[in-house]
Amino acid sequence: MLQSINLYSDALKPKRDWLSLNLFTGYIGSVLLVLLVISAVDLWDRQSLVNSVTAREVAIAELELQIQELEELIEARAKDPALEAQKDALEQVQKDKLTLRRFLDQEVPGNADGFSAYLADLARFHVRGLRLTEISLLNGGADVRLEGEVISGDYITNYIAGLDRSVLFAGKAFRNLKLDRTSQVIEGLPDGQALAFEIQTGEAISE
Repeated sequence: MLQSINLYSDALKPKRDWLSLNLFTGYIGSVLLVLLVISAVDLWDRQSLVNSVTAREVAIAELELQIQELEELIEARAKDPALEAQKDALEQVQKDKLTLRRFLDQEVPGNADGFSAYLADLARFHVRGLRLTEISLLNGGADVRLEGEVISGDYITNYIAGLDRSVLFAGKAFRNLKLDRTSQVIEGLPDGQALAFEIQTGEAISE
């Protein structure tokens, strides 16, 4: 006796295990969630590190700027024009005093024997920006020749005007003036800005 079997009947069709499928899906979802959380934490850590590095770089840059500003302030105060001018003036006075002392000690060419009063007046009416390098008192002090360096010819005029207030130099006419450029640096001026001068009373200066 033959019996036919319908292989396509619902009873013979494979049954789906929805429970296992749900568990597998949940497992995959959990794994993906864990991976997502790990990625988020890693991204947050990296961003925090970047922010920390950036903040440190900004702080370092601000500190360097403050240090630079402080250095500029210190340098500006160290180069205060008033202090520099005062320092230059004091140095110039000391140079002139040293020059006169050397004349008195006969360490520099010149005729200064017995003329300390003349030298004292030459120092007393000192003009800043003018430096004497040689003094010659001739004919018992009747004639005077001065040599030196100056940053402006006007300073010579001011110096002579000051000497005219001296009892010893009053009435002495300094008519002969010779000026030449010099390579010496006077009070920090660039080369070539100073003038070498020679001036005297009496007869004209010989070339």
